[in-house]
Amino acid sequence: MDDTAFLFELSRVENKLMGYAMSLTQYCEDDAQELFQATVVRAYTKKELFTPGSRFDLWIGRIMKNIYLNERVAAQRNTTFDKEFHPTPVISSIAVWNSARCAHLLIVFLTRFLFLCVCMPTDTNITRLPMRLTFL
Repeated sequence: MDDTAFLFELSRVENKLMGYAMSLTQYCEDDAQELFQATVVRAYTKKELFTPGSRFDLWIGRIMKNIYLNERVAAQRNTTFDKEFHPTPVISSIAVWNSARCAHLLIVFLTRFLFLCVCMPTDTNITRLPMRLTFL
């Protein structure tokens, strides 16, 4: 596939592809735009692998889904949760998630932290308490 054919096919599926990116990223526009750009770059570098006569929208859509899944697995791999309470890894891992998930994590974290502060005796060392964070 030459550059002209690639650009023509991309222009035909651009809106559909952006909509798919929005649905994958839970309608976070910034993440969807990054995913769209990464998909176009990857598809352009691999355009020789496209089989003429097959559907371009399915081919580039699969590339997008693979990029999304790879990034999601990498983000989960970088996020570690111990049974002990360690605030630094939790706060640093917030940058990996999108804003909705960050807000949820922060609410869960603060709720549990405040619960521990209010319900525990003052002589309890809070850094030694086991804590398990759960996410929806």
